[in-house]
Amino acid sequence: MFRVFTRSIFPLLKKLLEYLANSNLYIAFCALSLTIFCELSLSPSKPFFIEPVHLFIFFATLFTYNYHRLIYSKSANKLKYLLAFVAFVSSIVTFYYFNRPAKQLSLILGIVCLAYPLKISRAKSLRSIPYLKTVLIAIVWAFVIVILPQLSYGIRLGHIIEDEKILFWFSFILLFVYAEAFVFDIRDIGDDRDADLNTLANRLGFSHSKLLNFTFFLLIALGAAFSPVSFKWQSPIFWSLLLALTTGALFTLNINKHRSNLYYSLGVESILTMPLIIFVLIQLFLS
Repeated sequence: MFRVFTRSIFPLLKKLLEYLANSNLYIAFCALSLTIFCELSLSPSKPFFIEPVHLFIFFATLFTYNYHRLIYSKSANKLKYLLAFVAFVSSIVTFYYFNRPAKQLSLILGIVCLAYPLKISRAKSLRSIPYLKTVLIAIVWAFVIVILPQLSYGIRLGHIIEDEKILFWFSFILLFVYAEAFVFDIRDIGDDRDADLNTLANRLGFSHSKLLNFTFFLLIALGAAFSPVSFKWQSPIFWSLLLALTTGALFTLNINKHRSNLYYSLGVESILTMPLIIFVLIQLFLS
């Protein structure tokens, strides 16, 4: 009986996970969870509530990744178009509740995301500019996750620039997302070379890129531990960061050419959700 159950449930579970990855619902959840973690870290004593900015980040991420996939894909089913349309409409609705500075930043980032896959100059897209692809992804994520919520709450840009904690989290998210995205550059070395895309991973090769990214994860952890922002060693925030970065380093070491798409689209991307998950678990069981 148990064998029959497992044989039936595992294929269904696999299909569900593949759908979450292919529909980009999971990456949208990753962006949302990382946003929530940063806000909890910036305001630990403030009660957390879901705001329009959180819904915007989820739906805008969902639309952006589906939009890019539809641009690159030669064939797409109606469900993907429907999902992209629903995400786009939901983004517009939540955008309406923003103040002027948040709207301005959202429009700038939106233009960058829309232009990213399109050929705009000499038959080249932003994505095809040498060594820019992963850097641009990390910059956009850092602005969306750290700066956009602060602006939407009415915090002035001048205060944001002067706030040591906000600047730390902006820098951390930028480096953290870059390291996570670089794993995909390593995976795509062959495809990027065929598409004539110049990336750092292409330049270094498979083995050297793995070693570099492993070292990069460890250096980010070291930087977080000794940053100007004071983390107590018993702080759940510190341990959430440390465990997430260690997991990222281990995922990098285990990359090989035979790994499935699920390893990357759910396994590697799960690194982005780990800070919040670990933080919540520590709060529940150890506080």
